[in-house]
Amino acid sequence: GYLLSELYQVKEEYDKSEAILKQISPDYLTPLALLEVNYLQKRYEKVISDSNNPSTDTNENAAKEMYRAMALRETGNFDGAFLLLDEIVKSRTLDKALTFRSRYERALTYLKQGDKKSALADFQFIYAKDSEYLDVKEEIAKLK
Repeated sequence: GYLLSELYQVKEEYDKSEAILKQISPDYLTPLALLEVNYLQKRYEKVISDSNNPSTDTNENAAKEMYRAMALRETGNFDGAFLLLDEIVKSRTLDKALTFRSRYERALTYLKQGDKKSALADFQFIYAKDSEYLDVKEEIAKLK
């Protein structure tokens, strides 16, 4: 079900993706997948309301917190987004892929806020560790 849902997301058929997720027997991934679908549909207030009481005690909860921060960014609440993303980035117990993605999202938040210097610092940190990570190389080139 998750794979089919992802395929619909790639095709930007979000309603079909969401319908499949709602048919899956709920487990720890289902709420996270629904947050992703709602974020992709720009339903930022729904992402925020569905991720109330976030924490970073587990990778799954920290990922929910990351989506909440992304939605906060898109609604202009940069301080809230930074608060959540900083907590994830600083964590020593979470999966490295999650902390990298959170650092990437923090860089995008800096960009949206107009702080190119801080965005560049985060992108360069990621590039130093993984030069093939998403579009970091292109983002660095745009900022220089």
